[in-house]
Amino acid sequence: MERCPTLARLLSAGKLDQIRDPVFTDRQAAARFASDCRKVAEELSRFPALPPEYAELRDRAALAAEFLTGETHVLSTSNIGSVVKLREEVKIPLPAGLVYVRRYASQSSMPPIVQAVFARVKRSDKSHTQGVTITGRYIALIRSEFHGENHDTLSHEMVHAYLHLASSGHLPEWFHEGAAVYFSLGRESKLYNKFEDPAIIKEMRVPEDYKSDLRSLQFIENKIGRAKLYEFVRRAVETGNPDPRAALGLKPPAPEVVEEPSGISRLTLAALIGAGVLAAAVIAWVVWRREDI
Repeated sequence: MERCPTLARLLSAGKLDQIRDPVFTDRQAAARFASDCRKVAEELSRFPALPPEYAELRDRAALAAEFLTGETHVLSTSNIGSVVKLREEVKIPLPAGLVYVRRYASQSSMPPIVQAVFARVKRSDKSHTQGVTITGRYIALIRSEFHGENHDTLSHEMVHAYLHLASSGHLPEWFHEGAAVYFSLGRESKLYNKFEDPAIIKEMRVPEDYKSDLRSLQFIENKIGRAKLYEFVRRAVETGNPDPRAALGLKPPAPEVVEEPSGISRLTLAALIGAGVLAAAVIAWVVWRREDI
C-alpha cells in the first residue's frame, strides 16, 4: 500500500464501496471524491499486472473520476418525461444518489475507459448507438447535430439508470430496452431536423431487436391494460424478475423445470406473443442474451 497512499486512505475510511457505486446527493462532495478516485486510478495504473479485483477497482475509480464532475441529475426532481412517468405513474421507488452524465463530440473523443464500454455494447445496429448507461450510475452520450435527438437519447438512458439503480436483481436486456423505448420515445421511429439547416431531416429508426422489445411491452399492455402493465413493470423492478406469465394469467412452469435466472429472453417473449398467449408457448424460456453494462 506504500505505492497507493490514496487507496490506503480510502480503505481505512471504509470507502472502497463508494468507488464502485458513488452514492452522493451533493455535487460538491461528489467532485471532491472524484479527485481521490483519479489518484487511485493513477496509483493502480503504475502496476504492470494487477489481480482481477484490483483491475476492476482501477476501472471503477477511472469511471468515477471521469463522471463525478460532470452533469448531474436527481431522479426525485428530474422533469425528463421518462423519469416522471417511472416516478409518478409507474411509482417505482426512488433509488438514492445522483446520476452523472457526460456528453462527447464522438466516440473517439472519449477517454479509453468509456470507449471500451461503447465497444462492448451488443446492438443490432451499431450506428444507432448514441448513448450508454454504465453501472446505472453513469450515462455517456454522443452529441447529435439534430434537434431533439440529444434529449430523446438522454431520456432513453435515464430509464436504464432508474431501472438499474432501483432493481433488486439483474433485469434482462429485453425488459431494459423495451422499457427504455416505451417510456422515452414510445414509438419505432422519429424525424429530427438538423440544427444548422432544418431542411435536412434525419429519420431515426429503432433497431430491430429494440422494436421486438418495445412490442413485447405493447403486447402486454394490449392484453391487460396500461394500469396493470405499470403494475407489472413496478413489480418486475422491485423483485428483479420481469416474468410476464402471472400478469398474463398463465400457469407457472412445472416444478421439475429448472428455473433460469430472473427474467426471460427476447426469443422466449416473441414465442409467447406469436402463439397468441397459449400456455404451450411458455416452454420457450431461455437464458437472457447478455449482461447489462
